[in-house]
Amino acid sequence: MVDLTLPGTYEFVMKSLITHPLRKVRNWFRAQGIPTKYNDIKILSLKDRHKGERCVLVGMGPSLRMEDLERLKNCVTFGCNQVFKAFAETTWRPTYYTVSDCVVAETYKEEIFNVPSIIICPKYTKEQLGTEHGVLWLHTIPVHKGEDPSIVAFSKNLVEGIAPGGATVIYDQLQIAYYMGFAEVILVGIDFNYENYVLLDEHGNEGQLAESKNEGNHFIKNYYKPGEKMNVPKVELQRNAFQQASLVYAESGRKLINASRKTKLDVIERGDFDALFPSTATNASE
Repeated sequence: MVDLTLPGTYEFVMKSLITHPLRKVRNWFRAQGIPTKYNDIKILSLKDRHKGERCVLVGMGPSLRMEDLERLKNCVTFGCNQVFKAFAETTWRPTYYTVSDCVVAETYKEEIFNVPSIIICPKYTKEQLGTEHGVLWLHTIPVHKGEDPSIVAFSKNLVEGIAPGGATVIYDQLQIAYYMGFAEVILVGIDFNYENYVLLDEHGNEGQLAESKNEGNHFIKNYYKPGEKMNVPKVELQRNAFQQASLVYAESGRKLINASRKTKLDVIERGDFDALFPSTATNASE
């Protein structure tokens, strides 16, 4: 956070208020971790809320089993996208929920707002979700012209916003979890294997669209309806993002573990799901 007592700082802020558009001034304050709106104050309240704790980020990969979710009921968990389609088969509910896919946000607006979780979403999904609900909105840090898109940034300051370019909601949640102070973050259902879709000659807010065929990319049956559109997975960008997150967590002495039962993601330390989350049935038989 900025120290206004430092020489020249106060003068800089006052000059900015006079000579720069209000949005630029707000962005400068946010970059210092200073809230400029009520929503920013709510975001600031997340800082180190779970310092030293463990959490689980739940992906949609087919290796995840419905019964696995029951083992996570006593953990702080993050759900995403169409995870609400699993609720009919499990009593598990995520602590936090995020959607960053504008296609999903537009298609499942009503279902998303019925998720019994704290909802944290990138602000750019407001157009699809609307503003009347109690969502915590995250700014997106601008990407400057000429920056290498293969180099993915990682934001440690949610008041300023999340760094884009990860091409997956899980990367957004890794930045959220870091800001919240989690010391150990475990990924499950991150199979990192996308198939059974057909490219369309259409583009949305996030690039080329596709149509899912013979759905097998998710642990939830009928995750996509026949003919339903989806964003084309950007696998290389995702790998770069996960590698960046792994480096950031390691440099801060935190653990980032991929405990997916099956995965092609090779840039994050592997962990065994059953060892990390033993079932009560297994414990009873020992």
